[in-house]
Amino acid sequence: MISTFLSACGQKITTNYPSGTLKSEGHLKNGKKHGEVISYYENGNKKEQGTWVKDKQEGIWYFYYEDGSLKSQIHFKNDLQNGTAEFFTNKGIRYELSNWENGHLNGESFTYYENGKIEESFNWLNGLKNGQSKTFYESGSLQQSGNWEKDKQTGKFITYFENGDTLQVGNFLNGLKEGVFLTYYEKGVLQSSISYKNDLQDGLCIYYHDNGQVEQKGNFSINKPVGIWTFYDSNGNLKKEQDLDKDKDYKLKESIDLK
Repeated sequence: MISTFLSACGQKITTNYPSGTLKSEGHLKNGKKHGEVISYYENGNKKEQGTWVKDKQEGIWYFYYEDGSLKSQIHFKNDLQNGTAEFFTNKGIRYELSNWENGHLNGESFTYYENGKIEESFNWLNGLKNGQSKTFYESGSLQQSGNWEKDKQTGKFITYFENGDTLQVGNFLNGLKEGVFLTYYEKGVLQSSISYKNDLQDGLCIYYHDNGQVEQKGNFSINKPVGIWTFYDSNGNLKKEQDLDKDKDYKLKESIDLK
């Protein structure tokens, strides 16, 4: 049901649920939405509240959960997101904060764990990831750091164990793995050294035992193991050699992909 009547702010418009409870109330001026608007859940709690200026969203808009707790608050200018946008759980815990300019993400954005510590941070330019990114463990320890350019991973990315030791380090070019990726055991011993080209394993690949001795070694070509691979025990003694050009079904140790 829709009701209208004139007020000092123009024509007031109200709508109701079939039950008769108020669903929304706002104003029209010269045929356009203008002034404060509030919508409600059928239980009477607010659903959203904001301001229209000549049919365009303006200022801070508030959005709510059905229980009445704040869900988000978003800044608008000329009908586009401008300024901060914040999102909350129905327990009042903020889980996301971002900055906007003319409808695009710009500047730094954050997501949060329930304990209030940062989970992820990204930098944005015109809606694309651009600049440094970081992810964190719930304890607050750094989990990964890297850089982006036009929404693609670029340059060195480093992933860490929660104790701060390096887990993996490697480079990206236009969002694709490029060069040697090094992965470590938690005590700092090298676990693997794998070469990539255009995001595919290509070149020398070495896996290590946790005591630092080579476990297996060989080459990849366009993501397929090729040629002679050698396998060693934890004391460094040669166990066997395998020609993977002849035995294409032989199963190698899988690499750790932290992309």
